[in-house]
Amino acid sequence: MEETISMHPAIAAAHAIKLVQLTGQTINYEMVLTEGYRRFLKPGDVAVDLGAHSGEHLGQIAHLVGENGAVYAFEPIPHLAKALRKRFQATPRVHIREAAVSRERGETDFVVAESLAESGLRAHFFSRPDMPTKSIRVVVETLDDTLAHLNHLAFIKMDIEGAEIDALSGATAVLARHRPIVSVEYGWAGYGFYGHERRSLFDFAEAHGYLCADLFGNLVEESVWNAVVDFATWDFFLVPRERKAEWADAFNLR
Repeated sequence: MEETISMHPAIAAAHAIKLVQLTGQTINYEMVLTEGYRRFLKPGDVAVDLGAHSGEHLGQIAHLVGENGAVYAFEPIPHLAKALRKRFQATPRVHIREAAVSRERGETDFVVAESLAESGLRAHFFSRPDMPTKSIRVVVETLDDTLAHLNHLAFIKMDIEGAEIDALSGATAVLARHRPIVSVEYGWAGYGFYGHERRSLFDFAEAHGYLCADLFGNLVEESVWNAVVDFATWDFFLVPRERKAEWADAFNLR
């Protein structure tokens, strides 16, 4: 059994990444993620960017969906949202929402870290134990409410520092209606502070008819989930089960 698991493509990819890390090299996960969604996003698609931050992915996604597509970006930190509105003011297909996303709408405290990319709805394991933080009040929306008007949705990118399961729980109608592909940052430094476990993302996906895949497109089966979820890469794609063949073609896995 151990030999079979060790040969699984997702585990092989995770070990390759770990080997690179041990040599002191840095993995650009954002670039790998970009190369992933470039394989399936196309002109005219509608996409969502949760945790738009400085707009690194938002700009890429807006380019891929083109003038006939649309992108809904959520960024709760006021000065970042303001900067995004200014940057994309001449791009009407980009819609900026100054809000966090979770399972229920309302208002709540939000932890802004000195390293802005590590900010989130809750304090969590930061890259530095002495990370300065401050608390602000932010609006919280659900995707089911905010995106109820959409006729189609192709992709959701989530990078919200551990709050991903809660955001997905507030998007079950969107997932059921549109069956988008979802990318999720998911790792021990975040999910545990929201009461979730290693299996939480896998179990959510399974319950809603989704498969889990790593950033390289390899489908991650239940028998190997625990071996890769916290090992080297914290980003995963959720793929509608009925689109398994389409996914394999996009990543040349057949």
